[in-house]
Amino acid sequence: MTKITGTSGDGEKILSNFSDFHYSLDAEKSHDNLFFFKVSFKNQFGFMNYEFENNTARQVNLDLDGFPKILGSHNDSTLLNLANKIHSTLE
Repeated sequence: MTKITGTSGDGEKILSNFSDFHYSLDAEKSHDNLFFFKVSFKNQFGFMNYEFENNTARQVNLDLDGFPKILGSHNDSTLLNLANKIHSTLE
């Protein structure tokens, strides 16, 4: 079983196992170009947020159970690909 730990490359692990990743938009927290989600990956639960500007995701943050701290796209650029994939399902 793939478990993610809050390190670089976790976005790619999620994309490779996308059927195990679930997300729901938190409409109350989301506004303008800032999007918040409740997320889960296998048995890990948490949140994800990102800005969407000029047709691309920016400043992605992901926090799941077991992470020592929030993982940001400045440490894992593969989170940008994950956020763009999620955003494409919203349109």
